[in-house]
Amino acid sequence: MFAILGALCALWAIVWLVRRRTHTPAAEPYAFTRAEIAGYDTALPKYVLAAAGFLFAGGIHGLLVQLPAVRQWLALAGEPAQLVADEVSEQLVIVGGVIMLAMGLTCYALPRLIGRPLRNHNLARLSFVLTLAGTLLSALLTGTVGLLEGIYVRQGGTYAGAQAWLGPWPRLTLWLFEGARDAGYWTFALLVLLTVLSSRNVIWPRHRRRLTRWLTISGVALFVAVWQRVLHIIPESSVWLQSTGDAAILLGYQGYNHLHLYVGALVPMAAATFIYLLERKAERRTDWRAADRALAGLALAGSTFYLGRLGLSLYEGYAAVAWHLPAGEAAAAIEPWRTAILSLTGVALLVALVGYLALAVRLARAARGYLPRAIVGTLCVGLGLTFIGGIHGAALALLPPRGPSAGSLAHGTLSVGAGLLLPALTLADSLLIDAAGAGRTANLAHAGLGFLGAGIVLAYLGRLGLGGPAASLAAAGLQLAGLVAFALHAYEATHAYRSILPARLHILQPSDARRSRLALLELPLSQVLLIEFLAGLAGFPGLGWLFGGLALPGALLLYVGPCVAWALLPSLFALSGGWLHRAGWSLLLLVYLPASGLVSTLALRGAITRRAPAAPPTTTEEPVLGGDEAT
Repeated sequence: MFAILGALCALWAIVWLVRRRTHTPAAEPYAFTRAEIAGYDTALPKYVLAAAGFLFAGGIHGLLVQLPAVRQWLALAGEPAQLVADEVSEQLVIVGGVIMLAMGLTCYALPRLIGRPLRNHNLARLSFVLTLAGTLLSALLTGTVGLLEGIYVRQGGTYAGAQAWLGPWPRLTLWLFEGARDAGYWTFALLVLLTVLSSRNVIWPRHRRRLTRWLTISGVALFVAVWQRVLHIIPESSVWLQSTGDAAILLGYQGYNHLHLYVGALVPMAAATFIYLLERKAERRTDWRAADRALAGLALAGSTFYLGRLGLSLYEGYAAVAWHLPAGEAAAAIEPWRTAILSLTGVALLVALVGYLALAVRLARAARGYLPRAIVGTLCVGLGLTFIGGIHGAALALLPPRGPSAGSLAHGTLSVGAGLLLPALTLADSLLIDAAGAGRTANLAHAGLGFLGAGIVLAYLGRLGLGGPAASLAAAGLQLAGLVAFALHAYEATHAYRSILPARLHILQPSDARRSRLALLELPLSQVLLIEFLAGLAGFPGLGWLFGGLALPGALLLYVGPCVAWALLPSLFALSGGWLHRAGWSLLLLVYLPASGLVSTLALRGAITRRAPAAPPTTTEEPVLGGDEAT
């Protein structure tokens, strides 16, 4: 299915480009206003809020898995512990936190670099919703499956037996959820490409427009990273990669992580940082050219790092399979070129990182008169820690490729935490202060950045074996304190956005005060709620919503409710084995149906109560916050 969707998207892009070049006449040069360029800024709080929520959940999860009792349980659970501890953390912190902030900062930086608003705001909303929903559901399902498999293994079973016990449904559902997240990646990459292509006739300084090429490479990197991960899902390619030995490590571990995080996330964060700092000091064309060189170094070095490992892995895999050579002999056949490519790409990555760090620190110090001292200090310290992580990574590139080890995990912890998460939160805090002022939680957020930095350093040392479990537990506590402070600041600073959001969502509350034609009878509230609860007990929620005059949610519930209650869940219980098969109908009749009916009834009561004061039609001016861009 992924191949079909990718082919259709590529075909549509080619047809669109051909039609645009052949049938569209050349437009006159046009200059957008500053307000039009920043038109999507009113929607940036949703990226910050989503990232804050994911990071808050990731901080709690990180602290829980470091508790002594939980660590002991995970140690006895075996392989499923990786799902509970590592996979869930990756979904919450890296995808939900880092990638979500990178998307929001790209939406902030790209219009200012290109001189025009985003090409399609609906496309931006779609990418946000798909990424948010796919990441959240993937994390929940991964954690649930890991816990169930861990319980099975602790009772004396094997990991293969646990997978057979749960059946194919978890893998199928996880594939759907991760597919939604990947579709959000693809949609965002398409948004960046369309925005860049639609800016040819915009009047804007050329020294700014040059920086957009590196954001385009970043969007393409996110697109390619999805296909890189799909190779490990397809059975034929997965078996081929496992038979290649070190080549699988080069492609699936080193190459994917650096393409996904270094090119896909670090480049847009660096671009947004440069724009934010340059716009707060006397702009000079030489500064923009220096920023262009720094971004070029990051994008090209990261892409070369990935392409070098991709070429080596393809050659080693081909030699191992076609010529029936062991993986070690296939790798030795191209020495010393193999070691030279791995070493030079790692050193080039370090050099590009040094150039970015030097320019960012210089711009931060030049703009310190306009920024809080804590923001400038945190940014400089975080970039200094990134330099240490870069040296560690360059040293690892000189060694033979290995899978996840203590050294590589420590490098990843410091690089992601200090190079991506800490600068992204620093910039997000600055944007929140500029938009809403220094509120009550601004100083708390500044202190939280310090806690987060200390937690990252302790986690790095703990990965190296210094401090033992106590250091890891203290690091998780400090990181949670920093993430809680950021979440509180994001919640308070986005009050205006949150207050206007319900007025833009017309699902539970219609835009006018007219009664729905599906409200057939004038019934009191108690009878409407009773109808909804009884219908929910029968597996048909939504009838009470119709009688209450809320047609859209009622229709949706009537479509979805019976499908889940009388098709999906019975099929899952019938096809699964073990206790889930034996207790299936009891869970459906005694747990799911009463719970779903009660939840639907309470939601209906809240919706009717909120709508009741607005029954008399009044004419009020709709708050203006960037138009539809607020959602």
